[in-house]
Parts: sequence; structure tokens; C-alpha cells
Amino acid sequence: MMNVRTIKKSRLMNSKKRILLNIGFCCSLVFAGCEKYLEQPPDNRTDLNSPAKVSQLLATAYPQGNYMAFAESISDNVQDKGTGLIDNTNVDPYFFRDVEETEQDSPEFYWAGCYAAIAAANQALEACVTAPDPANYYAQKGEALVARAFVYQIQRSFEKKKR
Repeated sequence: MMNVRTIKKSRLMNSKKRILLNIGFCCSLVFAGCEKYLEQPPDNRTDLNSPAKVSQLLATAYPQGNYMAFAESISDNVQDKGTGLIDNTNVDPYFFRDVEETEQDSPEFYWAGCYAAIAAANQALEACVTAPDPANYYAQKGEALVARAFVYQIQRSFEKKKR
């Protein structure tokens, strides 16, 4: 005859076995489905293996921001807009102060767009150079070089002059 202590002990062992079996079953389900999932690339990157795909990338090799708001404010093409909401993106460059804003049409937003455009042009150039048939990529290589030079020139023209 079994005493109460041994009965509780056997029940505890049975519950531990069930828990371990359930954990093992769940792990086998998870790991069985992982192989197919892990074979996929981690994001939506594309392989730049054709001139058409490089051309699509080059569409982003131009700054997505606008420099007009802060460029017009520091030029002689300024006029009083009257009373209303004060936009520091326009006011600060007029008084030659650093712009604290980071929203669209601010210098910070434009610089970030320039760096993203340069990165896209560099990636397109790398794809053109490492392609198995670089002769088919001459147009894309030319556009990437022009786009990168354009962005560098715009950045250089807005760079602060050192005194």
C-alpha cells in the first residue's frame, strides 16, 4: 500500500513529464517551421541583378527634401508675409541663426535626404561595377555618377563658410 507522500510524488513526476512533453512538442513545431522561414531574406531587399532594377534604385538617388524654404530666407528674395503663424524654418535662416526644426523643408530634413540619395547612388555604382556584364549598365552608371555629383554640389553650396 502506498502512502500519501509517494502518491503526491508520483503525481508531481507525472505532471513534470507532461510539461516537458508539451514543451518538447511545441519546440518541435516551432523548429520544424523555422527552416522555410529562415531561408527568406530578412527584409524586402532586392538583388540588383538587372539594369532595370538599378534604374529603379536610381529614382531614389535624388534628395527627397526641399531646400527652397531655408534657401529663400537667406537670399534677397524675401518679403514680409504679414502677421500669422511664425515658422522658424523660415525665420531662423533670415536672421542667420541655426534652425532647430527637423520637419520637412528644414535643413536637417534636407541633409538627411542628401545622405540617403548619396547612399542610393553609391549602391547603384557598386551594382554596376560588380555586374557580370558591366557594358549593359553604362547608362545607369552615368546617371549614378551625375546624381551623386549633383547632391555633392548642392551640399557644398549650402555649407557654411569658415572664417
